[in-house]
Amino acid sequence: MFVVAGCNKNQKAVKTLDGKWQLSKENGNTVSSDEILQMTFSNCKLRKDEYCAVRLDLTFIGGNISISGDFRVLDKGETIETRFTFDGDTEITRLTMRELTKTKFVWEYTSDGSVYVEEYVKI
Repeated sequence: MFVVAGCNKNQKAVKTLDGKWQLSKENGNTVSSDEILQMTFSNCKLRKDEYCAVRLDLTFIGGNISISGDFRVLDKGETIETRFTFDGDTEITRLTMRELTKTKFVWEYTSDGSVYVEEYVKI
Protein backbone atom coordinates (compact mmCIF):
# COMPACT_ATOMS: atom_id res chain seq x y z
CA MET A 1 0.00 0.00 0.00
CA PHE A 2 2.88 2.41 0.74
CA VAL A 3 4.24 2.12 -2.83
CA VAL A 4 0.83 2.80 -4.36
CA ALA A 5 0.37 5.94 -2.24
CA GLY A 6 3.81 7.20 -3.33
CA CYS A 7 3.06 6.55 -7.01
CA ASN A 8 -0.28 8.33 -6.70
CA LYS A 9 1.42 11.43 -5.24
CA ASN A 10 3.98 11.40 -8.06
CA GLN A 11 1.23 11.12 -10.68
CA LYS A 12 -0.81 13.87 -9.01
CA ALA A 13 2.22 16.18 -9.21
CA VAL A 14 2.65 15.37 -12.93
CA LYS A 15 -1.02 16.18 -13.51
CA THR A 16 -0.76 19.46 -11.56
CA LEU A 17 2.38 20.52 -13.47
CA ASP A 18 0.71 19.90 -16.85
CA GLY A 19 0.75 23.13 -18.87
CA LYS A 20 2.79 26.32 -19.26
CA TRP A 21 4.48 28.08 -16.33
CA GLN A 22 6.46 31.31 -16.16
CA LEU A 23 9.25 32.16 -13.75
CA SER A 24 8.07 35.05 -11.55
CA LYS A 25 10.61 35.12 -8.70
CA GLU A 26 14.14 33.90 -8.11
CA ASN A 27 15.46 33.82 -4.55
CA GLY A 28 12.56 36.04 -3.48
CA ASN A 29 13.20 38.72 -6.10
CA THR A 30 10.82 39.48 -8.98
CA VAL A 31 12.51 38.56 -12.25
CA SER A 32 13.30 41.21 -14.85
CA SER A 33 10.84 41.67 -17.69
CA ASP A 34 13.89 41.70 -20.01
CA GLU A 35 14.09 37.92 -19.69
CA ILE A 36 11.11 35.58 -19.74
CA LEU A 37 11.63 31.95 -18.74
CA GLN A 38 8.75 29.58 -19.38
CA MET A 39 8.50 25.84 -18.85
CA THR A 40 5.85 23.68 -20.46
CA PHE A 41 5.24 20.33 -18.77
CA SER A 42 3.36 17.52 -20.50
CA ASN A 43 0.98 15.27 -18.62
CA CYS A 44 1.76 11.59 -19.03
CA LYS A 45 1.20 8.34 -17.21
CA LEU A 46 4.32 8.17 -15.05
CA ARG A 47 5.70 4.69 -14.56
CA LYS A 48 8.78 3.65 -12.63
CA ASP A 49 11.94 5.10 -14.20
CA GLU A 50 9.89 6.88 -16.88
CA TYR A 51 10.17 10.51 -17.88
CA CYS A 52 7.59 12.93 -19.30
CA ALA A 53 8.29 15.73 -21.80
CA VAL A 54 9.16 19.29 -20.78
CA ARG A 55 10.17 22.32 -22.86
CA LEU A 56 12.14 25.32 -21.61
CA ASP A 57 11.67 28.62 -23.47
CA LEU A 58 13.86 31.62 -22.67
CA THR A 59 13.10 34.96 -24.33
CA PHE A 60 15.55 37.81 -23.86
CA ILE A 61 16.46 41.08 -25.56
CA GLY A 62 17.77 40.07 -28.96
CA GLY A 63 16.58 36.48 -29.14
CA ASN A 64 15.14 33.34 -27.67
CA ILE A 65 16.12 29.76 -26.90
CA SER A 66 13.89 26.67 -26.79
CA ILE A 67 15.14 23.38 -25.39
CA SER A 68 13.18 20.15 -25.13
CA GLY A 69 13.90 17.73 -22.33
CA ASP A 70 12.36 15.31 -19.89
CA PHE A 71 11.21 15.33 -16.30
CA ARG A 72 10.01 12.89 -13.71
CA VAL A 73 8.55 13.17 -10.23
CA LEU A 74 10.06 11.19 -7.36
CA ASP A 75 9.79 10.80 -3.59
CA LYS A 76 6.00 11.05 -3.28
CA GLY A 77 5.87 14.28 -5.27
CA GLU A 78 8.64 16.02 -3.32
CA THR A 79 11.41 15.82 -5.93
CA ILE A 80 11.45 16.80 -9.60
CA GLU A 81 14.25 15.59 -11.83
CA THR A 82 14.83 17.37 -15.14
CA ARG A 83 17.04 16.16 -17.97
CA PHE A 84 18.14 18.58 -20.71
CA THR A 85 20.83 18.18 -23.36
CA PHE A 86 22.97 21.24 -24.16
CA ASP A 87 25.55 21.02 -26.95
CA GLY A 88 25.67 17.23 -26.66
CA ASP A 89 26.01 17.16 -22.86
CA THR A 90 23.07 15.90 -20.80
CA GLU A 91 22.44 17.81 -17.59
CA ILE A 92 20.29 16.20 -14.90
CA THR A 93 19.02 18.46 -12.12
CA ARG A 94 17.17 17.34 -8.99
CA LEU A 95 14.86 19.97 -7.54
CA THR A 96 13.04 19.91 -4.21
CA MET A 97 9.39 20.87 -4.56
CA ARG A 98 8.56 23.37 -1.80
CA GLU A 99 5.03 24.20 -2.97
CA LEU A 100 2.77 22.96 -5.75
CA THR A 101 -0.74 24.25 -6.41
CA LYS A 102 -2.83 24.58 -9.57
CA THR A 103 -1.56 28.15 -10.09
CA LYS A 104 1.93 28.26 -8.53
CA PHE A 105 4.93 26.10 -7.82
CA VAL A 106 8.14 26.77 -5.95
CA TRP A 107 11.21 24.59 -6.19
CA GLU A 108 14.71 24.69 -4.75
CA TYR A 109 17.96 23.37 -6.16
CA THR A 110 21.70 23.65 -5.63
CA SER A 111 24.10 24.53 -8.44
CA ASP A 112 27.84 25.10 -8.02
CA GLY A 113 27.41 25.31 -4.25
CA SER A 114 24.67 27.99 -4.35
CA VAL A 115 21.03 27.38 -3.41
CA TYR A 116 18.35 28.75 -5.75
CA VAL A 117 14.63 29.07 -5.07
CA GLU A 118 12.41 29.68 -8.08
CA GLU A 119 8.71 30.52 -8.11
CA TYR A 120 6.60 29.90 -11.22
CA VAL A 121 3.02 30.90 -12.00
CA LYS A 122 0.70 29.12 -14.41
CA ILE A 123 -0.09 31.05 -17.57
